[in-house]
Amino acid sequence: MPSFRETLWFKVGLRDEVAAAAAAGSDAERPSAQLLPLEDRYLDDASLTSEDRAQLSLRTGQTTLVPRLDVTSPEPSVPVTTLVGELKRGRGTMIAMIAATTACVGGAVLLLAM
Repeated sequence: MPSFRETLWFKVGLRDEVAAAAAAGSDAERPSAQLLPLEDRYLDDASLTSEDRAQLSLRTGQTTLVPRLDVTSPEPSVPVTTLVGELKRGRGTMIAMIAATTACVGGAVLLLAM
């Protein structure tokens, strides 16, 4: 099965919008690609052009930085200390699990050594 191509997905969506706009002006209903089964709807019919790829592709060919979150706003909706506390919540449980596992393995080693 061929891999999914987001450019084809977007192009089919644009075709559906154009068909819906054309059908809205007339009384006759045009068949939509949405009526087709999913495996038949996005078959690559070689209708994608380089302009379609440039316009509809999610790949930009560039690496960009994610914008930094501004935490110095006058009134944050959630205090930063609350967020940090939620992120640290599982730390104690994880340390206890590691300690228990280490004790079990150490006990097993001692039993086998005797």
